[in-house]
Amino acid sequence: MTLLTAFEIYTNPDDLFISIGGPSGEKNKFSVIISRGPGHNYKPLLTAPEAFKDKKEAMQSTENILRFVIEICGKELQKSGSPAAEILNPENRPIEEAYALNKEHIKEILKNLESSDKAETF
Repeated sequence: MTLLTAFEIYTNPDDLFISIGGPSGEKNKFSVIISRGPGHNYKPLLTAPEAFKDKKEAMQSTENILRFVIEICGKELQKSGSPAAEILNPENRPIEEAYALNKEHIKEILKNLESSDKAETF
């Protein structure tokens, strides 16, 4: 995942579509897609086609990805001299969790994935 993709996920927690599909394909495995919402024509951000043995593994990977996004973006925004910090956080303020992906978003996403294989944050 590029830092740009991580920031797109991190800074748009209210415009994401995440889906787990499967089992499918020759490998009979599960897939994950993380995309923007309908306002961005479901622009794909991350895909993992036929990568997981079961839904539980796909959900765990999705959680790990989202937690990584929070971690890497939070660190980058606090880093002195970071181009991202200079644009998104020029005054080096604490990150407002209400405006960025946070642990509560992740909990809600996982709850929705558990019940319907889809999570829409828009």
